[in-house]
Amino acid sequence: MHASPNKLESIQALRAVAALYVFLFHTKAPLPLWSPESAAAWMDFVRHGFMGVDLFFVISGFIMAWVCVLSGKSKDGPLAFSAKRFFRIAPPYWIATVVVLYVLGQKTVHDDLQTSLLFMPLDFEPAPFYGYAVHGLGWTLNYEMLFYALFAGSLLFGRFALIAVVLTIGGLVFGVPYWMGAELSANPGRVLDLTEPYYRMATNPMMLEFVLGIAAAIAYWLLRGRTPKAIAAAILAAGVGLMVWRMGWYDGGHSPVDLGVPAAILVLGAALAESAGILAVPKRAVWLGEMSFALYLVHSIVLQWLNQRMPAASGTGAIYGKLLFDFAAVLVASHYWYRFVETPSMRVGTVLAKAINRVKAACLAVASRSTALTTR
Repeated sequence: MHASPNKLESIQALRAVAALYVFLFHTKAPLPLWSPESAAAWMDFVRHGFMGVDLFFVISGFIMAWVCVLSGKSKDGPLAFSAKRFFRIAPPYWIATVVVLYVLGQKTVHDDLQTSLLFMPLDFEPAPFYGYAVHGLGWTLNYEMLFYALFAGSLLFGRFALIAVVLTIGGLVFGVPYWMGAELSANPGRVLDLTEPYYRMATNPMMLEFVLGIAAAIAYWLLRGRTPKAIAAAILAAGVGLMVWRMGWYDGGHSPVDLGVPAAILVLGAALAESAGILAVPKRAVWLGEMSFALYLVHSIVLQWLNQRMPAASGTGAIYGKLLFDFAAVLVASHYWYRFVETPSMRVGTVLAKAINRVKAACLAVASRSTALTTR
């Protein structure tokens, strides 16, 4: 069984893995296990759940490069692409931010709310979070929306779109500090003396994780259908091994080198293994992947809401029961969020993109007829 050109189920499953790992990170749930050492190992695994963000960024770069350019199936230009991505992200995020304010009772000031809703960072430090956002997870969406904006602009270059976006991100991350006389570094914790938080975010090495995703997509495009099953399995095993190694033995934070590279190998390996027919993805994993953005967006809201209303668990059964209940509540909330918030918003983006493409086609047809008449 070969992967469909535009929808790789393995990548959907990895989106589910990333979202669930971030969920575990925010539960911070200590579990009573068979020994103190095993309980400590579990907590070490949980505290590395932030790695899900690095995996998400790599997947995002992969999906944009494959679906919008390399697969040859998308006809969307910059405007149609922007419409789809805007309605995929912005309205659900805005509604989630309102929920954070009015359901959880989180306090904020008007300027912070306005800045967050515009996908801009709140402060100069700490890197790479830059003050987070009113809805704490919003700091990652600031990077996503910047990447989408750069990618939309790159589509103007047609078949050279990926070169354009990679060069643009490379110029921001390395060209700007070189011009400033600052040290060149791929460490997202670096600080550049720039006048606006947005400039610091735009030049942060976290952006390189999208480039790694693009590189993985290009490698998949080149190797798809040409890679022996054993090699595809080896690449997948290497990616899994590197990620598991980082989950247990890594003391740093977000990093395109330490986490982005293993994530890119994992993504490439999963896509090649699926294409080679040696990786069967469970339908439940695909289902979770399809609503992974909803899960990512609402899980912290659900966890906070439950923690405000439920007593702390005490005793082994209660601790395990609370984790399972939290997980079930997050799944239910994510399902209905995906169905009634995210999906309608995506439909608006799709309808708008189709309208843009129809107008574009009509304009091109008129221009073509005018050219034909002129040359007679």
